[in-house]
Amino acid sequence: MGSFSGMASATRGFASNRLIEGDYIVRIDKAENFEARQTGEKYKITATILAVTAGRHKEGEVVTVMYSKNHGLDQYLSNIKSFIAGVLNLPDPEVDEKMVLRTLDPEQAMSGLVTRVRAIERDSKKKDDKTGTPFQYSVYTWAPFLQPEEIATAIGAERVKRFFPSGL
Repeated sequence: MGSFSGMASATRGFASNRLIEGDYIVRIDKAENFEARQTGEKYKITATILAVTAGRHKEGEVVTVMYSKNHGLDQYLSNIKSFIAGVLNLPDPEVDEKMVLRTLDPEQAMSGLVTRVRAIERDSKKKDDKTGTPFQYSVYTWAPFLQPEEIATAIGAERVKRFFPSGL
């Protein structure tokens, strides 16, 4: 048996194109929750970049935002709450376990919503053992989702045709 003998039963890994520093208009494609073998539970948001105000991502690029439980339960829940409350423009008390589960169910309650997001890179307290440079992490600020007329104004008619061929 060779190194690849178990390939038929292997599952695909996931690639992550992390949303990096900048200001973007994105369409939320999917939210999911999963267990990573080494780093534990994650809440992952996948989105498509519709417009770039400032930043290095390109229009049409699919990006991810990942919140990890291994950074502490309080931080994990706080980050997820910030995402849901920000996009849905809800007061914090309205974002409960039931609401989070609705973002993950087959209907994907937030899928298709268009919003603005700002990503800011921060230096971590942890440093790379070899270089001594701090690791970086991102802080995300989510704005309330845009209505169809706001989307058209924000991204322009050409992008609307490209990203919403069936219309808004």
